[in-house]
Amino acid sequence: MEKLVEYAFDTFLDKKNLESTLEAMKNSLNSLSDKAFDVEDKIRNAELSGKKKRKREVEQWLKQVNIIESEFRTLESEVQTQGFLRKFFNGDQLTQLNAKIHELVEQSQHFREVIIDVYEMRGEALLTTNLCGKGFKENLKRIWNLLKSDNVSSIGICGMGGVGKTALVRHINSMILGKRKEKRVCWITISQVFGIKKLQEEIAHSIEIEELAKSMVKICDGLPLGIIVLAGSMRGETSVHVWRNELEKLRDPNMVRDDQEHEVFKVLNYSFARLDLNHQVYFLHCSLYPEDSSIHKWELVERFISEELVDIGKSRQSQLDQGFSTLNKLVKACLLESVHEYWVKMHDLVRAMALKITKGKNMVISGLYSLKEIPNEGAWTKDLEKVSLMCNGIMEIPDGMLLDCPNLTTLILHQNPLHFISDSFFSQLDNLCFVDLSYTKIEKLPNSLSNLENLKALNLRFCWRLVEIPDLGKLKKLRELDLSSTAIKKVPQGMEELVNLRFLSLIDAEFLDILPEGLFLNLRLLQCLHLPFKIKAPIDEIMNLKYLEEFEGRVKNVSDFSKYIRRRQSQLTIFGILVCEGVTECYGDRHKVIVRQCDLKNEGEEASGILVHNIYFLMLEKCEGLSNSLLDDFPRLNKPSSLKVLEISKCRAIECFLTNEQFLMANQEIESSTLFFSLRSLCISECNKMRKLGLPLSAFQNLEEISIHNCDEIKDIIEVQQEEGRAVSLLKLKVLSPCHLPRLKSICNTKISCGSINTIQLFRCRELKKLPLYFGPTSHSPPQTLERITAWEGDKEWWESLEWEYPSLSHLLQPLVEYPTVYNIY
Repeated sequence: MEKLVEYAFDTFLDKKNLESTLEAMKNSLNSLSDKAFDVEDKIRNAELSGKKKRKREVEQWLKQVNIIESEFRTLESEVQTQGFLRKFFNGDQLTQLNAKIHELVEQSQHFREVIIDVYEMRGEALLTTNLCGKGFKENLKRIWNLLKSDNVSSIGICGMGGVGKTALVRHINSMILGKRKEKRVCWITISQVFGIKKLQEEIAHSIEIEELAKSMVKICDGLPLGIIVLAGSMRGETSVHVWRNELEKLRDPNMVRDDQEHEVFKVLNYSFARLDLNHQVYFLHCSLYPEDSSIHKWELVERFISEELVDIGKSRQSQLDQGFSTLNKLVKACLLESVHEYWVKMHDLVRAMALKITKGKNMVISGLYSLKEIPNEGAWTKDLEKVSLMCNGIMEIPDGMLLDCPNLTTLILHQNPLHFISDSFFSQLDNLCFVDLSYTKIEKLPNSLSNLENLKALNLRFCWRLVEIPDLGKLKKLRELDLSSTAIKKVPQGMEELVNLRFLSLIDAEFLDILPEGLFLNLRLLQCLHLPFKIKAPIDEIMNLKYLEEFEGRVKNVSDFSKYIRRRQSQLTIFGILVCEGVTECYGDRHKVIVRQCDLKNEGEEASGILVHNIYFLMLEKCEGLSNSLLDDFPRLNKPSSLKVLEISKCRAIECFLTNEQFLMANQEIESSTLFFSLRSLCISECNKMRKLGLPLSAFQNLEEISIHNCDEIKDIIEVQQEEGRAVSLLKLKVLSPCHLPRLKSICNTKISCGSINTIQLFRCRELKKLPLYFGPTSHSPPQTLERITAWEGDKEWWESLEWEYPSLSHLLQPLVEYPTVYNIY
């Protein structure tokens, strides 16, 4: 009993001692934290000058203080939950922690200075040799003049060792320091083997920006998105003054944090604030799309134009350029992510910030088809300006729904299974400017739509059940009307009165058989016109549309096309035109001309007019009256500077591109020949009289794809005249696809060097004995670009018997070979 009392008394004393020690330690830590705060504040203010930086020992001391503070907070929490005696019964944790605190306090007493000077010069004067001579002086003057030009971003000085390159640059360094006092010069030495990241680090270190950048990154609290967006925002900034100023903004305690849960919001807000007002509007518009959705750049830019976020007084092409330029800036600022060459997306946290900024003005409920009914009247507040309900499951807008939203300008119901809209819905939305009902199942539009006199854009694209549209005559402000892929059987009543219309699309309106005569006489401001390919365009009316820049549609014959293209050549920039005698299906594309089922025999100069304009795609299909040499029919083919894709299909007369005589002449004048020089893709199919291409080597230099299919008579593809054994370089070739060519004996009469090849397809070419592909004499593996080789299963024995320039290639390429049972042309 006596021992138990003694133990209890000792325990009581221990607890008292522990409480006392913990309290004393807490006081010491508070003093230490105050000291650290003062040191940090002093350092921060000094660094803003750009002439001072923190000592490394002080930086490490501050880190240790942060660690101790964190450990003490953990300790306090554990004491509160476990009690003193239980926490410290078997250890000396408290003693160790106390010792660390006293050690850090002791260290702080011995700081002589917490900051040191930074080498702050515009550059370093370098020792130069006294060089003379006419060549040296001319080079020095030439480089100096280039440096003074705003159009020159970089200068390279090359030459063999010992000619004075470094000495010349040393003189330039000194001249800049002496004469261009507003400029900063960095002299950085790198090895021949270097990385971009290492070079960037060297430059950053050479110019506090490095220290400033590290300080900015700390504010991001280690969150990758914050660092990425911050880096994008500061991309291209080289002035230390700008970096210091922006760091001060980030450190401003008055900067509002939208959400304490996400520290990155402060950085995102900062990057948004650095955009100019116009770019901010573009950025906020992107938040109307569903979370985590990929957005096609072209669609996004078209929305910018529809909602007049671009300069509407300019041409369509200028508006497109402005829109794409803005997207590019948002991607560079990392506020939009580039998913692919043609797609972008918005990070969910970036989108959340955008929605907070527009809260109260925008209502965005979109994505995952989670919304089955349209929000009730209570959700539609008076201050709403934009509503996006895209990609949901809304099936109807019921009778009696009446909205009081006087400021609502934008309504997006894109991609809903919507089949009914009550007449009351639009009755009080007088200020609606942009309505998007595309990709819905709507069959009939309400009559109240006719009274939206402020409407500027109506998008009904791919409403494939839509038959009835009310009178549009009152919509005098309407600038865009998209009725593509709808089920309308006639153009809407009153459409001829839409005198401000700039964009009209009726493409793929399958049930529309006729256009009213004189429809386009009043639509004189049209910039874009897309018509169904089954209707022959009224070419005389269209020729009078002097602002027209885009046209997709069908003309009767080559004569009509030539008449139009010659009249509109200077204005037309985007087009897809079907030149067709018969009624056949065709889907248009931009910068395209398709000549189908036309007899070119008597067209003469009219036929050659097909290439008068700046086109990238030309297709000849089922055309009669062609000569055996294509160059005889199209004399302008010798300089088609813009033609990128040429497809020839089912043209029975053509035997070659050039006759033997023309081929020899082209080879003799190889330097001046530009025959098909810009061509990227050449596809020929079912031309059963074609025996060879007959193109000179210069025509293949930029080709990325060669596809020859189902041509019964062709024997040779590429024929060159040069030294035996020398390789032909087709450095840009990615796809080689000879298929179903029963008489093909040679792909090329010499070996082909093609280091960029991606796909090889060989089907049913059993007369071919050798593949002349060449990847380099010392290659021990296939080129990294090559992804697949495809041969039909029935050709396996033939494929394995093919000869190669180097026998080892067959073995090296074997893992890439596929043998499908049914061949599929790439």
